[in-house]
Amino acid sequence: MKTKSINKWLHLIANIGVIAGIVFLAIELRQNRIVLQLQAAQSYVNLSQELDFRLVDDPSLLSLISKSPEDMNDEELRRWDRWIFGSLRTWENGYYLYSKRALDEKLWIGQKNFMIDLLTRNPKIVNYYRMNSEFFSADFINYVDSIVREASE
Repeated sequence: MKTKSINKWLHLIANIGVIAGIVFLAIELRQNRIVLQLQAAQSYVNLSQELDFRLVDDPSLLSLISKSPEDMNDEELRRWDRWIFGSLRTWENGYYLYSKRALDEKLWIGQKNFMIDLLTRNPKIVNYYRMNSEFFSADFINYVDSIVREASE
């Protein structure tokens, strides 16, 4: 009888230990998710800043962006193409991170507003995007199309 009672208590203690282990695991997973989100956000911010710093460090690139592609020589057109493509790819990455909740909305709103401003003020970037949209994800294409559509209404 005493052995049966001891076994019940041991079984209860073991079950409590399992539950405590599951709770601890859930807490660790949540903390790990937060750390991964912060790393993704920092990586995105660094990439965005790198694009901005290129413009600051290279005045010729800054003036190139304001030129019309028709007025560019081959080298300028390649530089412009790579910068615009890199910017669009960065925004696509940010949109993906935001849509997966890995990028906080507060960080995304600033980038989104910058992207909207650039797309709505600069038809050559919209034309470039339309000519190269097959290189971007369907979700991002729909997102950018909705921005351009809203801006033209």
